[in-house]
Amino acid sequence: MKICKNIFLFLVLALLGCNNQSIQSENSVFQPNRPLSELISIDEVNFSIIDSAYLKRFNVWNPFIAVNTKLSRLTPESNDHRSILNSIKLDLQDINQNNIPYPFNKPEVIGRLRVVKTFVYKVNSYELNAVNLKSYEEDVIMIIESYNAFVEKLNALAEEAGP
Repeated sequence: MKICKNIFLFLVLALLGCNNQSIQSENSVFQPNRPLSELISIDEVNFSIIDSAYLKRFNVWNPFIAVNTKLSRLTPESNDHRSILNSIKLDLQDINQNNIPYPFNKPEVIGRLRVVKTFVYKVNSYELNAVNLKSYEEDVIMIIESYNAFVEKLNALAEEAGP
């Protein structure tokens, strides 16, 4: 009888020890500062580029140029993607409908800018962890898609206005 109690006690302690170890290893596995491609299913990041034929039109809009430059640093290999997106958020705060230069100060640009801001702000509003990794992936993809629509509209308006 005493041997059965000892065996039972040993099994209980062994199971409890294994249980704690798996919890610790699960919590320590997630590292948000890994390359973007290791966190989300993305092989490449393709941002639309501003049309160089109309560079003079874009160069007068410094906050946009700053955002564009920082977004170009966002690649699948970026392990500083959180800081890049936070920096972009700060630059986007400087852009509002009152300081958008001609020919870009149109409702369709303002609307697309709001969509970009929404997803950049959303990504910066939560801590990146294993629980919200899927949301992070969806939001990063929406940043790319909405920014591309924004730049395509800017290029079209720059072309309409001429060099």
